[in-house]
Amino acid sequence: GIMYVAGIIWLLVPSLRRRSEFVSLLAAAVLVHALIHPLLITSSLKFIFGRLRFHQLGPGGAGFTPFYLPRPQLGGRSFPSGHVASSVVLCPAILVAWRRGRRRLAAVLTLVTVSWGLAVAYGRILHGAHYLTDVIFSLGLAPLLAPYTVRVGAWYLSKFDPKEK
Repeated sequence: GIMYVAGIIWLLVPSLRRRSEFVSLLAAAVLVHALIHPLLITSSLKFIFGRLRFHQLGPGGAGFTPFYLPRPQLGGRSFPSGHVASSVVLCPAILVAWRRGRRRLAAVLTLVTVSWGLAVAYGRILHGAHYLTDVIFSLGLAPLLAPYTVRVGAWYLSKFDPKEK
């Protein structure tokens, strides 16, 4: 939450945006990613698939459905994992750092993102909130969306203040 607020403030204050184009792009890409992956895609899929969580299943696994079968009437919210999607929201920042030649920063961000993402995924499975497929989907979608969210973030910056590039 703190990271999102800091990114929003950075983008809303023109003097901060002008201070560092690199940080502005990081903020824009991460915020776009947060809106698209955890909020839009994950929430939409949870509504469509309605998969019951492990701890909601009846005796002997009654009520279990595979992740690929739409079941909105079940009212579950297991597939995919929103917590895991949020934990890997820095994927576009890794790409931005790498493309800008900041390899050390990209390596640190990768280590932090992968470690945090795996820890959150493990915890969600351990506590019966998600299945392995739920967390793998969220972990895998983040790096696939990162190039797109970086591009949208850069486009947003160009529209936000046309004098900045």
